[in-house]
Amino acid sequence: MVAIIRSIANGPDEYVCGGSLIREDVVLTGAHCVNKLKGERLIVRAGEWDTCNDDELYPHIDIEVASVIQHEGFNAATLYNDVALLQLVHGVEVQQHINTICLPDPQFSVDIHLDECVATGWGKESFENSQYTNILKEVPLRVVGHDACQEALRTTRLGKWFKLHDTFTCAGGEPHVDTCKGDGGSPLVCRIPSEFPGEDKFVQVGIVAWGIGCGKDGIPGVYADVQKLLPWIHEHMPHSDEYP
Repeated sequence: MVAIIRSIANGPDEYVCGGSLIREDVVLTGAHCVNKLKGERLIVRAGEWDTCNDDELYPHIDIEVASVIQHEGFNAATLYNDVALLQLVHGVEVQQHINTICLPDPQFSVDIHLDECVATGWGKESFENSQYTNILKEVPLRVVGHDACQEALRTTRLGKWFKLHDTFTCAGGEPHVDTCKGDGGSPLVCRIPSEFPGEDKFVQVGIVAWGIGCGKDGIPGVYADVQKLLPWIHEHMPHSDEYP
């Protein structure tokens, strides 16, 4: 989990969105996070936990963004194809509190436990709350099937004819347990169990995209579906001799 920050000349830096390290020098995030920031100086902060405390046991690291690659099919009105890659000026050294996340493997099916997932972020605790959280929050969630999610969303102001685009997946639906405003671009990861104790892995299945409120009973949050967007991610992954 990383924070994406807009560096403002003669002013305080501005938190933009969350993201995830999928390679030491590449961050995966939502296209809606960076769509209006072309030409801006962006920084990725890795290893952050408490945004109001610089005296942490493990310090954060700031790395400048060299380039932004946004999905050419991204629609700012509907958030279809809500994915972007940020190439960093150099790779991040993996440490105890900084690591990359695995992506789903398209070549074979693995036993991803879709009922044992976690979303993280510094967004609001609730839609009514005006403040983002200082401490990185972790929210346990279950992935909701596409059809079930579409039916749930049709009970909202979206109406009975709403169609959930196939580049989205959903998670949550329990009251007061959800990602919220400010969590955009952050990862949704699920557990892959191992036969060896303590060696379970996590794989990223979603990118926080949008929702109807936050934490409403029976209404899941909506995420960009990493599995569906994998071909684009692999095709546009920046070339690197250092990180093959």
